[in-house]
Amino acid sequence: MQSPVPSPQVSELDKAAPGQGPQDAKPPRQRRSREDVIARIRDAAAALFAEKGYDGATTREIAKRAAVSETLLFRHFGGKAALFDHVICVPFEAAIREFAQRREALGDDVVLNSGEPSIYASVYELFEGNTALLGALMTAPLRRNGEAGSLPSASRLSFFREATAQQMSLYRQSGEEPPFDVGIATRLSFGMMAASVLFHDWLFPDFEPGRGEILATLRKLLTRGLMPSATQSQSPD
Repeated sequence: MQSPVPSPQVSELDKAAPGQGPQDAKPPRQRRSREDVIARIRDAAAALFAEKGYDGATTREIAKRAAVSETLLFRHFGGKAALFDHVICVPFEAAIREFAQRREALGDDVVLNSGEPSIYASVYELFEGNTALLGALMTAPLRRNGEAGSLPSASRLSFFREATAQQMSLYRQSGEEPPFDVGIATRLSFGMMAASVLFHDWLFPDFEPGRGEILATLRKLLTRGLMPSATQSQSPD
C-alpha cells in the first residue's frame, strides 16, 4: 500500500495574499530616539499653543500632532502647564534676557539719551521676533487650577527693575520728582509696545502706518510721558 504523501509545509509568507511577496512586507518601525520624541512634542506644542492658546490646546491634540503617545508627553514634560513653560515661557524669558544684555552693552551714554531711537526699536524688534510666543503668553492664566508648573518671571522682573532704576536715575539727575509711580509706568510702557505689535491689525484696520512712523510715535509718547522735563528738552522732535 502506497504511503500518503505528506502535505507540503506552508510558510507565513506563502500564506500572504497574491502579489504580497517578501519584498512587499512592511519594514519594521524604527524606534525614535528620546531627543526626537522631545523635539516632536516641543514643536507640536509650540504650534498648537500659538494657534489655540493655553486653554484651547489639549495634551491629546499635541501628542497626535507630534505622532507620539500621550503617555510619552506626560513622561517627558509632566503635564500641559510644564510643557507650556518649556516651549513658550522659557524662550520668551530668554529673549528678554538677551535684549537686556544687549541694552546693557550699549552703555549708559546711550541708555540715558532719551532721543536715541535704537532703544525703542530694539524693544519693538524683541516683540516682532517673538509674536507667536507673545500671543500664546497672553492666553495663559497666571494660576492654572493647581497644575504643576509656574510662569517663570525672573528675567522679566529683572528687566523691569533695571528699566525702572534707569528712569529714576534720570529724575535724580534732573532734580525732579516723578509725577507717577515709575515702576508702574515702565511696565505699562512695555505693554504698550507689545500691544503695538500683537494687536497691529486690530489697531489699524483702515490704514497701514509705516514701521518707522510707529517707532517715531512710540518714542515721542514714551519720552514725553516717562522722562523728566529737562531730559525731554534735549530730545529731537
